[in-house]
Amino acid sequence: MGKMSVEELQNRILEDLGVLAQVDDTPVPEAVGRCLAENVHAPINVPVFTRSAVDGYAIKSRDTEIASREEPVMLDIIEKVTTGVVPRQRIQSGQATLVTTGAMLPRGADAVVLVENVSARGQQVIISDRVKKGEHVSVAGEDLGTGEAVLPKGHIVRLVDVAALSALGISRIPVVRRPKVAIFSTGDELVSPGHPLGPAQVYDANAYLLEAAVRESGGDAERLGTIPDRVEQVEMLLSDTAQSGRFDLIVTTGGTGASLLVLEGRDVENIHDLIPGAIAKMGQLKSHGLLMVPGKPTAYGEIAGVPVFALPGWPYSVIMTFQLFVAPAIRKMAGLPPLGAFREVRARLTQELMAEEGMRKYFQLSLKRENGEIWAKPLLAPRPPSAARTIHQMLQGTGYFFLDGVSRTHVREGEWVQVVVDDPGWQ
Repeated sequence: MGKMSVEELQNRILEDLGVLAQVDDTPVPEAVGRCLAENVHAPINVPVFTRSAVDGYAIKSRDTEIASREEPVMLDIIEKVTTGVVPRQRIQSGQATLVTTGAMLPRGADAVVLVENVSARGQQVIISDRVKKGEHVSVAGEDLGTGEAVLPKGHIVRLVDVAALSALGISRIPVVRRPKVAIFSTGDELVSPGHPLGPAQVYDANAYLLEAAVRESGGDAERLGTIPDRVEQVEMLLSDTAQSGRFDLIVTTGGTGASLLVLEGRDVENIHDLIPGAIAKMGQLKSHGLLMVPGKPTAYGEIAGVPVFALPGWPYSVIMTFQLFVAPAIRKMAGLPPLGAFREVRARLTQELMAEEGMRKYFQLSLKRENGEIWAKPLLAPRPPSAARTIHQMLQGTGYFFLDGVSRTHVREGEWVQVVVDDPGWQ
């Protein structure tokens, strides 16, 4: 199986996947950022009733047809109506009702004159200019009419939509269900954080990293523990999980590169590693090996119709491969657009960097401002490579850039490059 480029695998994944058909009936405030599964129509008029758009006096417009500064019109004030109050009296010719903004327009009135454009004398209001019919009046349904389309299927719910839907009396809406993602780590040496370490054991950082990444991408994550380095158990766990009907996607970390377990030939027929071999045996292995570093041994396939992503075990590789391949898959299944791009800055490299011909290589960088310029220090893997970036090194990183290995395989010290800033706190 030949190695795929980053773009080839991304395209393959997006071609394979579609938006989930399942729907969640969700409270409107909890639907922000999610995809509408159905069209939404207005169940009522907005405004619900005809109301005043200003503070003023509700009148019959024809009473002001001859009004002028020389011969103003005087109308009797019969009532005061505020918001939430139903007018008791009908406006007759020669009468006016004091209304506040948003108050229900009394029957018989067809206009409102601004309070600052009139003068009052006792229980009378004096109007010196003609007022047109409909002036300063919001008619029932002029904003939205009953049955009118409000939001279309596929729309991503925003804060402003919460206000609009709530104003329509809508408390719940149908949204595409969040993809349910099963997370496994591989390795006999792994222990969950919060538990004591035994001899030759290390804490499982990747499962928790993936849980956070899945949630950030719009999915629901469930950590299912550690897969032992045993071929039979790997196959059984992956197959059972895929066939359980509980998950839309499976993500594993570790067990994707050459290992002694596989090279010894125990219980395997092909020289895949642990996870890719299990995918190939229990389902379909669609890709194993990428033209990128870190993340070269990443694998992708499916078991029982459930997509399976087998990511490398090194944390920085997990981050990069998740962002490039898993996050877009989750968001497509959730009906969401790609995650917003990180901001980018131009920076000068502190040292020369090279990439293998045909191999995209990502470099983690530490950014620093100096003498009005931004300098990028590459955080290179130890020699010989150890954990494909140490924890301390990852914490120093504030961005990254890559050489595509095709149009560019070499950059010189001091050369300007475009850096993706993945630390939101860096200024």
